[in-house]
Amino acid sequence: MRLKTDYFVNAVVYGRLNSVPSEEELRTSCSRGVDELVKVMNYRWDDKGDLDLALYREFVKELRELQSLTSRSSLRKAMESVIYDYRAKNLALLLSGKILGLDWGEISNYFSPVDDLELLHAAYSLDSDTLLSSLSYEWRVAVKEGMEAYSEAGDLGLLEAAVYRSAMEIKYDLFAESTGRGCREYLEIVKADIDLRNVIVLLKGSELRAHKKTIMTNIIRRGTLYPGMMERCSSLRSAEAVLEVVKEKLRLGEISSQRIDELSIEMESKRRFILMRKLRSIISNPGYAVVPISYLELKKAVVDVIKSVHSSIRNGLSSEECSSFCLPLL
Repeated sequence: MRLKTDYFVNAVVYGRLNSVPSEEELRTSCSRGVDELVKVMNYRWDDKGDLDLALYREFVKELRELQSLTSRSSLRKAMESVIYDYRAKNLALLLSGKILGLDWGEISNYFSPVDDLELLHAAYSLDSDTLLSSLSYEWRVAVKEGMEAYSEAGDLGLLEAAVYRSAMEIKYDLFAESTGRGCREYLEIVKADIDLRNVIVLLKGSELRAHKKTIMTNIIRRGTLYPGMMERCSSLRSAEAVLEVVKEKLRLGEISSQRIDELSIEMESKRRFILMRKLRSIISNPGYAVVPISYLELKKAVVDVIKSVHSSIRNGLSSEECSSFCLPLL
């Protein structure tokens, strides 16, 4: 796929960069709350409502607005890749609900707003074969792999993991095969994201003593650490051992957490901040075709940070604890 720069869309993105909070503003929110951050983002939220859902809806709204501004179908498709992980979870929920025989009303509130709810309802009424045939080739493959993982283990968690993993592989392949200004640099960010996601899977799997096959079902089969380091680390039985192998390669900096639940939160936060810094460097190149995609990924990462900070505050963490887990120093 050839991506060409849409200078008008890039100009719109540059006009919105002030809606991306700085790291300092994010850190301040640990003691002051997230209300001001949501306003900075130019997103709407009634503080009595569900923040997570409000942020998701506002983010998807912004994505659709930027897509509507360009006549380049290739750019619209590339922007859509930002929400592949959300779409994967929607597909997995559709399949899981059908397997469990749940009514639509029992699952309808759990879908991400990246897809139209009426279309999802219509899809849920289809039999599995018809639903599968309605998907694009890449997503059919993803769903089939998810169903195979479920059939082998009888675990719906593995179904979701396999569909999600495949979605990230679709995203990688999209940019690995794309040409245009900034595509090569953006692919490096996708690789870094996949590497960090895979390490988080390894950390959880090692501490839970998960079977190697289960861990590898969750591993995204792309990035710079796959397959060598992934195969090696999938047999390790402690987070410390996994970190010893990957820490230097990924330049993770200081790790403050000891417990696996805290470590997973800290590592996920490190992933977001590493990506945020890399994405800002891409956006600073006005001639790059991937500027709007990078902006959306940056905004998405900030949304996740705001959700994490808000959750930590609600759970009674001190500002120091919140900052340590949600906004770790790199």
